[in-house]
Amino acid sequence: MVQPVSSLESGSTTGPRPSHDETHRKLEGRHIQLIAIGGSIGTSLFIQIGTVLTQGGPGSLFLAFTFW
Repeated sequence: MVQPVSSLESGSTTGPRPSHDETHRKLEGRHIQLIAIGGSIGTSLFIQIGTVLTQGGPGSLFLAFTFW
């Protein structure tokens, strides 16, 4: 007969948990704001690149990124 590896597999949830199982949620309001700002900047750059790509083609876009 195969024995369970840990007490959690056998259905028992009592006892101390190992420290690596704990999650740490340390995101503050400013972190969420920076994530939102980064997402909006990325979206606007993506849209602008699409506009430039249709007007000038991929070569002009490659040259612009090379010299930037």
